[in-house]
Amino acid sequence: MHSDLGGPISEPSRGGALYFGTFTDDFSRWTDVVFLQKKSDVLAGYKKWLNKAQLHTGSTIMVLRSDNGGEYVSSAFKALQDKNGTTHQTTVPDTPQQNGVAERLNRVLLEMARTMMRHKDVDQDLWADAIQTAVYI
Repeated sequence: MHSDLGGPISEPSRGGALYFGTFTDDFSRWTDVVFLQKKSDVLAGYKKWLNKAQLHTGSTIMVLRSDNGGEYVSSAFKALQDKNGTTHQTTVPDTPQQNGVAERLNRVLLEMARTMMRHKDVDQDLWADAIQTAVYI
């Protein structure tokens, strides 16, 4: 799985989120997104997403690849990875190109969301709904 955080977005969503986290399966490219109020919420968002993914697929996550951001390398995050038997691969600091799948996805999702929102002239606080729609598309 590839994962990355996007944000902060300049205006909070209607749910109060300023960040979004994406999770993409390396094999199928199945993607899901969680919305977070602060970067430190990534662990709670990951737990919620992990339960959902394991229920839907019946599989466990073998490898998680993310950047070397502090939100992904906390001791609580490591303990969860160890408990689930997940190998956590991180990139070298300041090299987003090593996490290309997740970085490109976040860029595409933001561009799709901006395009949809501009086309329909909707309020900026609907960005989370637009990103969720882009993931669905």
